[in-house]
Amino acid sequence: MFAEGYAILCLVADRIQLAGRSVSVAVTETIHMLGKLLRGHGSISPEREVGLFGELVTLRSLINYPDAEGAVGGWLGPSAEEHDFSLREIDLEVKTTLSEGRAHWISSLTQLVPSMGKPLWLVSHQLTAAGPDQGRTLAELISEVRAALNGAVLADFNRRLTVAGWRESSVHEKWRRFRSRSAPVLYLVDEGFPCLTPANLAGAGPGTSAITEVRYRLDLSTVPPSPNSPSYVRSALASGGTV
Repeated sequence: MFAEGYAILCLVADRIQLAGRSVSVAVTETIHMLGKLLRGHGSISPEREVGLFGELVTLRSLINYPDAEGAVGGWLGPSAEEHDFSLREIDLEVKTTLSEGRAHWISSLTQLVPSMGKPLWLVSHQLTAAGPDQGRTLAELISEVRAALNGAVLADFNRRLTVAGWRESSVHEKWRRFRSRSAPVLYLVDEGFPCLTPANLAGAGPGTSAITEVRYRLDLSTVPPSPNSPSYVRSALASGGTV
């Protein structure tokens, strides 16, 4: 398979030489791009389906808290930005799981690093499979969010949805149906929150600076929700955070 391997190595080399990527980042980006190509145009992976579902449940909750423009404009998940939502005073990282425990995958060392000057809260959703007359599919949830928007805000939402991988032809696909296993929970990501970051990894011993890429599973089943969560986010999730 020399010819096929050579083509992939050229893609990696271009990212290193032309885009200034590190070797590990260049390899990861190339594999991610090829994976999207193999899945086909407009297709969303099962893992991304669950993650996008949780982000949209959160977005639907925030439309009236404080307003639709702020909620849609703050939804950064499709662009793979630092956190899923950047609101006026806080950032939100949304994690969604199908497991019986509140266990979530964290994809990097920086995913749970707060932005400068803004507290970071993690929103934990637990979903489970639903019957024909229960819960929502991803397509149904998108229709609900669209029905609550109009004008420029609706156009902005549709643009971000496209960036997230959604295509209008996808509405005819056979989507899984989910319902909430429990109410969403808010955690403040501070010094006492269990996570791996470059700062706390630096104290783990010599040579840890060479560790540049980490993916780990975080089980929050026994971690109590943080007190004094932002009232508007708490109210939003209480009114629309379950399906």
